[in-house]
Amino acid sequence: MDFDFRFRNANGKWESVGHRKAADWVAALEGLRERTPDGLPPGRYMSRPRGRQKDWDLFSLDRDGEISTPTHSPAPEQSPTTGKSQWLR
Repeated sequence: MDFDFRFRNANGKWESVGHRKAADWVAALEGLRERTPDGLPPGRYMSRPRGRQKDWDLFSLDRDGEISTPTHSPAPEQSPTTGKSQWLR
């Protein structure tokens, strides 16, 4: 399966960082890391299988390259003004 990856830049916009073919998105991410000369920067990412699927899997990369997902990490803090999760912004 081919997976698309996007990174949330400093302006809050999602920008494409590439796509990779693999059995699952974690393996595809590892392949994308190997292909990227300077590595992937820490921050928020999302991935999905290429095609018509509209649901994206959200995750973060820390400085050490460890993956954390909303389901495997503590709940993000809520914004006092909007009440929305940081994953939804």
